[in-house]
Amino acid sequence: MRRRPAVLAGGGGLLAMGLLAALVSHSAFAVGLTAAHEDTRIYMDGLSGSGVGLSATTATHAAEANGAMAVERARVGLQLQDVEVNGLCLVATHDIPGVGTTSAVITAGEAVDGRRSGRDPVRFESLALDLSSIEGQARDVDDLALGQSAQNVPGGGAAGEFGIAARSIAFDELALSSGALDLSSGATLPGLRVRTLAGAADRSDCP
Repeated sequence: MRRRPAVLAGGGGLLAMGLLAALVSHSAFAVGLTAAHEDTRIYMDGLSGSGVGLSATTATHAAEANGAMAVERARVGLQLQDVEVNGLCLVATHDIPGVGTTSAVITAGEAVDGRRSGRDPVRFESLALDLSSIEGQARDVDDLALGQSAQNVPGGGAAGEFGIAARSIAFDELALSSGALDLSSGATLPGLRVRTLAGAADRSDCP
């Protein structure tokens, strides 16, 4: 079922996503994006990069506004250099007072449909993600080092936390949940498209 475009009067999270469109120039941009309340879902048919660092961290978040309750959540930091992505789709969903549930969907490169065509690759000089979940198929892993202290892997982390490093790696059919994306080194995004949709969007809204 195709969703209807949403008409928005506000909404901080969606405005932050919309900032991407304002910063685009000739299919390239440099920006850092943080999703303050909910993770952004990221879908890719393929991703490859070098200088790979993965570190696990545990962050404490207040469960109530007064901080009386706190919960610990495991996060994974992923850092890569010279990144190539086959199909990119970012989805952020928010409940906006007076509007309802609305999603921002950002796509670039080939369609995210489970098949890597190799056409119109999205490229990042470097990519850093703060992840709450990562699912996919790893392949072409080169020079993998397990059990590193997180402070010693590319991108760094807290001393004593678990880390993984690799010279290079590739993934197929990635599904990520990320609270923050650092794209500040620049990117090339052919066919960039930004949409707002009524309701909670998912991977089926990516193509």
